[in-house]
Amino acid sequence: MDTEKLEIEYSPSSMTDGEYMSFIRRYKMESAQARQLVTVDLDSEYGEQSGQVVDFYHASGPDSPLHVFIHGGYWQELSSKDAATMARPLVNNGVSLGVVNYTLAPEASIDQMVDECYLALRHLLINAPKFGIDPSNVSLSGHSAGAQLVMHMLSRYQADDLLQGVRLVVLISGIYDLVPICFTSINKMLGLDTEKARDLSPLFNISGVSIPVLITVAQNDTREFRRQARDYFEKLCSTRVPCCLIEIPNRNHFDIVLNWDADPQEILNTILASNQGDFARFRV
Repeated sequence: MDTEKLEIEYSPSSMTDGEYMSFIRRYKMESAQARQLVTVDLDSEYGEQSGQVVDFYHASGPDSPLHVFIHGGYWQELSSKDAATMARPLVNNGVSLGVVNYTLAPEASIDQMVDECYLALRHLLINAPKFGIDPSNVSLSGHSAGAQLVMHMLSRYQADDLLQGVRLVVLISGIYDLVPICFTSINKMLGLDTEKARDLSPLFNISGVSIPVLITVAQNDTREFRRQARDYFEKLCSTRVPCCLIEIPNRNHFDIVLNWDADPQEILNTILASNQGDFARFRV
């Protein structure tokens, strides 16, 4: 695939006539609404550097399940304040939500972002009594670049016993092979070479992955995003990881994380089912 074609395929806005700011405005608006309607602890510090914080949205009752979300933005855009669109449907169903803020490129490398996401998750689990969560009932999700951060974090820190409570990972329109990114304008802020990109790619680093993984992709994602989802699903299946691939109809790369309390419900329902130990849709 030539550079011009790669640029189009790795620009999700190419499927929305080049327009994506309306979706970003919805992220901001719905996240702000969630902060008004849901009990939230903002900016709980997991590190000493500015911006190393996690926003925690409380479900009612003690020992609630925990869901942790890592936002996308090609490792260089957005923040936790733009990424609480799922807070209300999760909290309304008894699941607390932690939304991770991490340092963006070019101030941070992807390696540093992975470490920060781990520190944020560890912060929530170590302080489980304070947050009123059950550290043995945890699910994770990541959107777009956030999906790469989730999976690389789990692989890198698989030896940490604290992570034994993670029961499900949900990947939303993710990137699993970073090598093509090296040949696009996205890489200007990242500075990846192909060797480093391969090292950071979940597709080529699946050691330690054993918990159920739900891979989702939007019907109106680009062909490359849909191909990457299929390739990663097949790779996980080949190593007997419990996994499931779902294409979300009538959605694009941006609105796939909106309207979880309406349509589609596949992602939300899978998270809620996992809280009850129901993994019927996953097969090894």
